Amino acid sequence: MTTLAQVSDLILTRTNSEGKWILGFTINRGITDSLKVEIWGIREGLNLALKHKFHKAIMETDSQTLSILLNKGVKDSHPMQAIIAKCRHLMEKVGIQEVTHVCKEGNKCANLLANLAHSHDPGMHVFNSPPDCIKPLLLHDELGTPSIRVKNSGPQALPS
Repeated sequence: MTTLAQVSDLILTRTNSEGKWILGFTINRGITDSLKVEIWGIREGLNLALKHKFHKAIMETDSQTLSILLNKGVKDSHPMQAIIAKCRHLMEKVGIQEVTHVCKEGNKCANLLANLAHSHDPGMHVFNSPPDCIKPLLLHDELGTPSIRVKNSGPQALPS
């Protein structure tokens, strides 16, 4: 499926349950498929982590498919083999041993940044400080405010 694609990521450090913003980014790739834009975002996030000398980072993605591909690798014949291999190499350099799958609700800040990508020109935009719209979410995260995830289990029969 080809759609208007955007990706975002943010890099935070946590000490004693307090979140401190280090940097975040959005990428507007125009029209492409979501899996490609997600892997481009992961690659760019890993490049930023290397540039800023982050080590022993934790990587989370809301793409279960990418978490599997990055954790297990792919065959040489896979159409995304080159970028998956590049990401795995960068993961090793940054000290990431595993990619964890999280639901979108598990990282509302990254999800909101992804939505901001639509309002930017194509390309990558780095935020050295959080955009104003992110600040309330960071505060809720810092305070440990719980959030509810509503999962639709599909159509259900109504009692007659």
